[in-house]
Amino acid sequence: MSVRTLQWAGRIRRAMLPLAIVLGVLLWWNYGTLTVPRGMDSMPDYPPGTLCIIAKEPGNLAVGQVVFVDLGGGTVLTRITALDEETVTVRHDADDSALPDSDEVGPLPRSAVRALLLTAFRSDG
Repeated sequence: MSVRTLQWAGRIRRAMLPLAIVLGVLLWWNYGTLTVPRGMDSMPDYPPGTLCIIAKEPGNLAVGQVVFVDLGGGTVLTRITALDEETVTVRHDADDSALPDSDEVGPLPRSAVRALLLTAFRSDG
């Protein structure tokens, strides 16, 4: 290996730590995890204990996305069924859920959407 190649390798290696720190902060700022709490029966595919990877800033919402919304009494995992410029309508996949959705409370302001579900890992226990 030439001296020039080794110099470039050293520069790249030294740049990796600051780059990793910046990337880590950006990921921490924009993404996170939530666990589906005990007693939440709104989405059968995501039972209590499911670890959810979320986008903290939902960005562009679309019909069919699974989101965490604030329903006054707490945050609920549910699915978007309709939306417009100002509101979002949500409905649970579980028809027999004890938790309210837009059928009971009406359309919610877009600001009620707390997080977008990116992926989930079901708990075995």
